[in-house]
Amino acid sequence: MRTVARSCSRSSAAATSSARLALFDEGTRSATVTALNETQVLTLSRQDFMATLERNHEAMRKMLALLARTVRRSTSRVEDLVFLDLTGRVAKCLIARTGGQRARAEGGDSATLS
Repeated sequence: MRTVARSCSRSSAAATSSARLALFDEGTRSATVTALNETQVLTLSRQDFMATLERNHEAMRKMLALLARTVRRSTSRVEDLVFLDLTGRVAKCLIARTGGQRARAEGGDSATLS
């Protein structure tokens, strides 16, 4: 365990996924974390990670589910880039963010996003 001190923070979902995958395939990891305050950091080696998964089948199932979600999300993004134009991608994002709720414009007009 080590203690680090930094003044800013940046998070990236892509970097986090890359770091997770590196535990499985020994690939390079691109995740960088910068702490806002003095922080204690724990590290887990690939060897210890794999040993934990071998001993704990529930942890293995959860990690496989996490990887499956990552693959599905990535596949969906690639499909959107290939099959949807910018307007379609923006519309899909807005619908996802509103959960299909009714949106009301300034003039009082409304539309159902679904």
